[in-house]
Amino acid sequence: MEDVDNNRQIQPIRVAVSSYEGVLINKHLGVTEYLLIFEIDKDGSRLIERRKTPARGAGDERWQELSLLLRDCTILLTGGIGERPLEVLTAGGIKVYEAEGMIEDAFLAIVCGKNCVCRTGKLRAAAAPAQASAARGAVKSIQ
Repeated sequence: MEDVDNNRQIQPIRVAVSSYEGVLINKHLGVTEYLLIFEIDKDGSRLIERRKTPARGAGDERWQELSLLLRDCTILLTGGIGERPLEVLTAGGIKVYEAEGMIEDAFLAIVCGKNCVCRTGKLRAAAAPAQASAARGAVKSIQ
C-alpha cells in the first residue's frame, strides 16, 4: 500500500472484499462463495483470512448469518449487491460500498478519507434503489 500522511492516526479496521482473484473488487455478493478479509492498520494492509459465505437459497436467513459472520468487519467492498442484503448488512452495522477496480486503491480511499478517490475505478456507498439513481456515477470516499 502506498505511503499516506504519517501524522494521521489509522485505527486498525477489517474489510471484507468480494473478488474473483484477490486483486480486483469485481464480484457480486450474491454469487460470492468466499469473502477475503483484510486488516488495514498503520503498517498497511494484509489478507488475514478467507471466509466461506452462507449457502445460497436461504433468503433473509443467509444475509443475517452473513452479518454475524462479518461482525468484526467495519466495511464490505463488493462489485454488486441486492437491496435486501444491503438492508440487512447495513442494519448489522457494516458499511457497504459498491466498488470496481484494484483492492489496494480502495484501501487508499478508506485510509485517506473523504478527499481521496480510487485511481482505477469507482468507490461509492451502496444505496437503496430509490437513492441509487441520484448516486449513479458519484464517487464517495469513506470517512
